[in-house]
Amino acid sequence: MGPIKNELLEQASEIEGLFEGEAEPSHDGRRRRREVNRQRVVTALLDLFSEGLVWPTVANVAVRAGVSERSIFRYFDDSEDLAQAAIETRVKDGLPLALIPHPRPKPFERRLDLLVASRADLFEYMMPVHRVTRAHATENAVFAESMKKVRNLLRLQLKGIIEQELKSLGSQAAVVLSALDILFSFEAWYSFRVDQELSVRAAKEILRGSSIRLLLAK
Repeated sequence: MGPIKNELLEQASEIEGLFEGEAEPSHDGRRRRREVNRQRVVTALLDLFSEGLVWPTVANVAVRAGVSERSIFRYFDDSEDLAQAAIETRVKDGLPLALIPHPRPKPFERRLDLLVASRADLFEYMMPVHRVTRAHATENAVFAESMKKVRNLLRLQLKGIIEQELKSLGSQAAVVLSALDILFSFEAWYSFRVDQELSVRAAKEILRGSSIRLLLAK
């Protein structure tokens, strides 16, 4: 089977380098144990986020990870450093959910269905870390830039999927693309799911119906 081409996959080097400070794999026993324990702590925090605990304490994380509170600070500078590591892990693990490989269907509505489904999967996966992600993006310039790259990659993917329909809109293409970029953003999804208390199915119908109206309006 040949390589899968995809707007996101074609920029794999960017995706892999979105976040700085990635530890190199180690074959040293002590360092390897440290890496394993560090990941255990990150996983514990992500589990707590997934269970609905918005701001877990260090004590919460220590109990879940099966380590002492003191040991956590041997792996991380502080609780903010731990939270950022957890978010970065979640983003990296979640990005493959956004991939829509070629060859893509020619019919517009079939392409749209794939886009809606992939964004729903990605955003649902990211929901547990939404609040802490926004907090870090406002406080950490490096992290904010990394998240901006993620958004740009998703925008490029969106543009590629609806390129044919955008061309038919002429001078209105840029305006419609901007509107759809917002519609297919995590912020919009969070509003649908949390603020408006819509089901996943209802939120997906909004994305699909609004896209059809914007792109195929006569």
